[in-house]
Amino acid sequence: MAYFSVKLVSREGFEPSTPSLRGSCSNQLSYRPAHLVYHTKVSAFWQGLDWRVVVYNTSMDIVWFILGAIVIIAVFLFLLAAFTGAPYVPSTVAELEKAFENLYPLSKKDLLIDLGSGDGVVLRVATKYGAKAIGVEINPLLAWLSRMRLRKNTNIRIICKNFFKYNFPPETSVVYAFGDSRDIDKIAALVAKQAQKIGHPIYFISNAFKLSNRHYLKQHRAYYLYKIGGNNED
Repeated sequence: MAYFSVKLVSREGFEPSTPSLRGSCSNQLSYRPAHLVYHTKVSAFWQGLDWRVVVYNTSMDIVWFILGAIVIIAVFLFLLAAFTGAPYVPSTVAELEKAFENLYPLSKKDLLIDLGSGDGVVLRVATKYGAKAIGVEINPLLAWLSRMRLRKNTNIRIICKNFFKYNFPPETSVVYAFGDSRDIDKIAALVAKQAQKIGHPIYFISNAFKLSNRHYLKQHRAYYLYKIGGNNED
């Protein structure tokens, strides 16, 4: 009984079933065994591969890694700011303008300090009335962003620091803060200490929270005005 073997080859032809021919046949134009065709195609693929694509993909991995690290650092900084003081909550220009106009009209003679200045909107509004403004922000990302946004305004200075460790300039007249119920009295105590050091009272505007041990002079919605330090302190 005769046995015959069959080999699959590429689409260029079929190998004859006669075992003795083993890869060549005079009655076919051409053929190549399938395993040789596969090997050739794989080799051609690797030789023709554009390695710039591989480099690009690797670079993209690095880029995504860097972006992920930036996001993680940013979240960490925001959490750090939240645990060391009030979280970042932006204010609108319109509500700030009304608050200043109703509580303490700013002028060129004023220096306002924003404790926890965030994106710098309070500083920008203060300088619209001619006042000078200093922002003290513990979050380096927010401090950098506000510096970039307000870099052309020569009446604004932003300091990246814990405001509890910041000494007020002698010409300070107004302090603005968005604190929380946990820290607002501590902030007022800081203002009182600085007022005693510079030798004159300071007007203090608290956004959203009243002081527990002082009476406010004026109120506009959620904004409260206090006068801290000096003989006429309320």
